[in-house]
Amino acid sequence: MKNTTVIFISLFTLLVVCLAFVSPAYAGTGPTLPPRIIPVTGNGLMTVVNGMPNQFNMKDGDEVLVPSMDMRDLKISITTEKHKTMPSALPENVHFIDALTVNLVQNSSVVEKLPNKVELLVSFARDAMLFDMEETVAILHWNGQKWIEASCNLLETKTSLPGLYVLVSR
Repeated sequence: MKNTTVIFISLFTLLVVCLAFVSPAYAGTGPTLPPRIIPVTGNGLMTVVNGMPNQFNMKDGDEVLVPSMDMRDLKISITTEKHKTMPSALPENVHFIDALTVNLVQNSSVVEKLPNKVELLVSFARDAMLFDMEETVAILHWNGQKWIEASCNLLETKTSLPGLYVLVSR
């Protein structure tokens, strides 16, 4: 009887721990999966693994984090951009530091916007800070017609919009 009780308590404890990992009631309070880290070595489409965070690292240190989400057959392309490849002149009094383009494709269709509450984290490399420290930085997003200032935390921004992001100094 004693062994049966110990086994029952052990199984019950294991069940509670497993439920804590999968239950929506515990969402945001339990441990999160570490991101799958993928080095970006070219300009082609890469598969985003469904249901877990995916961190794409560029050679220059820029990163794009795709959160855990339920979007099957999602692919991503990340391209480092140069100042001369900008679709339009940057606003006055800003200076180009770094840029990248993030494109998402699902089932052979371009994803214009991620679902509600799903955001990419676009981060520029720390070595992009090689500008005059008295200058401030901003991240601009090209919306297809004009430059829009993205809300940013120094060298990164959260966004539901794929596209061109430019780190600038003022």
